[in-house]
Amino acid sequence: RGSDWEGLKIGGGPEPMRTDDGWLVLYHGTSTATEYTLALALLDANDPTRILDRSTAPLLKPELPWERDGFFPNVIFSNGWVRMPDGRILVYYGAADFCVGVAELVQTD
Repeated sequence: RGSDWEGLKIGGGPEPMRTDDGWLVLYHGTSTATEYTLALALLDANDPTRILDRSTAPLLKPELPWERDGFFPNVIFSNGWVRMPDGRILVYYGAADFCVGVAELVQTD
């Protein structure tokens, strides 16, 4: 895609999550070999090869000391998320290949 934050490569995250609007996909991207960030894409429910929407900026990027310092500094990635009964989505992510964090997604209109 050539953006300044995921232009080098993107990688998969946890399993896609079905929503009323389609498949929600969480992925990581990097434009350099020194910082990985998280982003979202929305895929068509009937044709998941069709991208309906995509993050224009990172959803989450390494900012806290424990996300920036570790075995692989400035790298965050996710392999799991869960939708709570109240609609919140909890994203579990690795930070610097050293710690695990949790972030909360709240849908806004």
